[in-house]
Formats: sequence, structure tokens, C-alpha cells
Amino acid sequence: MKKIIFIKNNNFWNKFYMKIGYPIIDNKENCNLFFPQQSNMEKFDAIDVNKGCYLGQELISALKFKNKKKKQLFLLEGKTNIFPLFNDLLEIKENKNQKWQIIRGSVILKSLLIKSNLIWMQVILQNNIFKNSLIRLKRDKKSIFSIIKIFK
Repeated sequence: MKKIIFIKNNNFWNKFYMKIGYPIIDNKENCNLFFPQQSNMEKFDAIDVNKGCYLGQELISALKFKNKKKKQLFLLEGKTNIFPLFNDLLEIKENKNQKWQIIRGSVILKSLLIKSNLIWMQVILQNNIFKNSLIRLKRDKKSIFSIIKIFK
């Protein structure tokens, strides 16, 4: 007997990909803002530094062999009243006494509504961010996100 399984939408797969650290790059506006290593692609054997010549090979190889990766993939979870977009600015607060500061060079790859106003965000951030830091959307001062996973 043959069974057919239908999945209503991509949210199931997007949540799975976000959980395992597989980058969801589905926006042409931000796909050239980072190196493949920064999006965790080498964990899925998607980068071959031994292959013949290709565009950007020198930079990609240098990042790997000189260990100069300055950004990496993060999974954030939080609450907001607005849905995060790929071009939203993020702000960070590393401790209670610190003021909110814009995170320069951050890239939102994917936002996913998990339930009611609980959102997951897959983002590329600087690798010097502490796991207990608080992050928010600049355009929603009441939003608050925490880091639930850092993909190194």
C-alpha cells in the first residue's frame, strides 16, 4: 500500500533547517553580504577548498586556513509585535547597564513565526557576541530576542 504525505507549507522544513543550522538563503537582496563559511555551509560539506578555480576561491580558502571568520550563524528566539524583515537593523545589549547599540553588519536570513508572537530568526552576526546578550529589532523597541544556538 502506497502512502502519500502532504505538507501544507514550508514552515515545518524551515524550522527543521533553522534548528540544525542549515542556512535559508531565499532572498536575493542579502545573498552576497557574507561568505559561505559565515553561514555555516562548511558544516554541510558545501564548500570545497581543494576544487579547481572558481570565483572567490582565494578569499574562501584564506578564511578557512587562516581562521579569519569574523561572523557566524545564530538562531534567535523572541517576541515582537512586527515580523522581522531581511533588512531590519538589530540592536544588542550585553548587560543590564549597557545601552542598546546597533549591530553592524548583521544579516537576517530568515524569520519564522513559531506560535502567536514567538519568532525564530536565523541571522549572521559577529562571532564576538556573548550567548546571554539581548537582541531586539531597532524598529520595535519592545521586541526582545535571546540567542538559542550559535553554529560554530
